[in-house]
Amino acid sequence: MTNVFNVFVVMAIFNIFNARVINDDLNIFKNVHKNWIYDVIVVVVIGLHILIIQVGSDAFKVSRYGLHIYQWLIAVMLGVTIWIVGLIARLIPETWVPQLGK
Repeated sequence: MTNVFNVFVVMAIFNIFNARVINDDLNIFKNVHKNWIYDVIVVVVIGLHILIIQVGSDAFKVSRYGLHIYQWLIAVMLGVTIWIVGLIARLIPETWVPQLGK
C-alpha cells in the first residue's frame, strides 16, 4: 500500500505544475519561479512526502524500510503521465467539445 500511496502523491505533485496553467499555454513551467511562496510550498510538499515515505513507518503506517529507488522511479514515470495528459487536453480545440467552452 505504501507504493500506491507514493504513486498517488507523486502524481498530485506533478499535477501542481499542470494546474498552474489554466489557458491553452503549452509551457507549464513558464514563470514558475516568479512566485517564491509557490516555490517554497512545492519544495516543502516534496520534502515532507519523502520524509513520510522513507522514515515515517510507525507514524504513518508505511513500509518500515521506505521504498527502493526503482519504486520511486516508477512513481516518477507515472507522474510524468500527468503532464502528457495535460498536454493532450490543452491540444484539443474547444470547438471539439462545445459544452466546455461555455
